[in-house]
Amino acid sequence: MAQLSTNVKLGKPTVSVENWTKESRFWKALSRKAGGPSGLFSLTITAGYVIGGIHDICQSVSHLLKHPKAKYTTYVPAYAAFSSAVALLGRCIRGNTDLWGSVADSQVGFKWLAGSDQVGLRDDTVVIETSRQEYTVDMLTALGYYAGQSGTTTKKKSSGTHHFGEIDPEILEKMPPLLAEGLDRYWNKLQTSERMCNKLAQARVIGLKDWPVLNNWLLRGREDADSVPSFSDVFGKFDWSLGS
Repeated sequence: MAQLSTNVKLGKPTVSVENWTKESRFWKALSRKAGGPSGLFSLTITAGYVIGGIHDICQSVSHLLKHPKAKYTTYVPAYAAFSSAVALLGRCIRGNTDLWGSVADSQVGFKWLAGSDQVGLRDDTVVIETSRQEYTVDMLTALGYYAGQSGTTTKKKSSGTHHFGEIDPEILEKMPPLLAEGLDRYWNKLQTSERMCNKLAQARVIGLKDWPVLNNWLLRGREDADSVPSFSDVFGKFDWSLGS
């Protein structure tokens, strides 16, 4: 098991990144404020912020699903929140430099969850299967757009507009194991892949608070290597089933 203080592969990007010197100072200052371990690369801190932020979103999903009538009142907002976490992961994998989000961020995020090697995966790749049907990258992306628009519309993609007459309550139940394993793969890839580190450096990630960084350190402990849980351990604890 890697130490909590294990850095990603690059101390600084090997490609041109606008305002990197300023960004680097910002992330290090944020980590100091959060009480993070010393000696961390700026990109390690950025990754910690992203993963800590995704954990915050997952906690929000859990709270929304605890509503006694979640299936009818809060399930769609819960899926919208989860979809934003997938889009954040996809943004970092793509190296999206735009201020605004992109449908492509969600697509890449879902493709990452669908397989260890997302190269060559198509938008019609199946990500999950419930008792009702299979759900592809394109369908889950469209559902995220639908949920984010308060259930009023979907965005037309190459495979057409999807119509969701009733949201499948099993979708989110399938997601925690995929997200947990996907984040472990992402963290491990950052420690070995120069390209992945460069994409993270290029991605437009705005740190509005120190809590996600602190949360990441707290979730994984500050002790010896044997006590540092994997992200699968941390995120695998979420239970998003609605029950009967």
